[in-house]
Amino acid sequence: MEYFRLLEDMHYPNMWYLGDIINDDNNWKYSTPENDINSSDELEIEVYQDGVEKDFSLAGYAGVPVVSEKIKESLIEFDEIQFIPVKIVGKNVYCDYFILYTKYEIECVDEDKSEYKKFQVNDIVRPDKVGQFRAFFKLVIDTEKIDDVDIFRLRRCNVVIIVSKKIKDVFEKLNLTGATFLKV
Repeated sequence: MEYFRLLEDMHYPNMWYLGDIINDDNNWKYSTPENDINSSDELEIEVYQDGVEKDFSLAGYAGVPVVSEKIKESLIEFDEIQFIPVKIVGKNVYCDYFILYTKYEIECVDEDKSEYKKFQVNDIVRPDKVGQFRAFFKLVIDTEKIDDVDIFRLRRCNVVIIVSKKIKDVFEKLNLTGATFLKV
């Protein structure tokens, strides 16, 4: 199966930028699989910079994926995703929005074929992340370590979201806006 890195399309014309989750001081928990997420919380996300709404956006400092109702409805069959309702504050929006919470994190980076930088000992920004991936210049994953999962985050770099060709095809077939895909 082919896999792709799911990224926000930064070339989308006049796009909006979403800020942090206002009523939760730990935005990272929505980007970290295996947290206990209560989907009954009434979460709010601020519009950091107004612009054109997109079906897919990354919000705030933790890059929390926020998706339109159209994406939610098209991906509802995938068990590895939880959709958490979120209210967009500071803009009248055309549809409902949800945090796309991925339930899995998989260790599958092919370090021999990838080009990357890791956090080092005594890192002044994130000393807590020593040995984790800081950035990828070329990301190659070992698909044999993935057990038929269609969407997940990378272990040791959970800001990276990986999707199968099945999910990529859904986005493209429905002309969903705001996302771009990079083969890994």
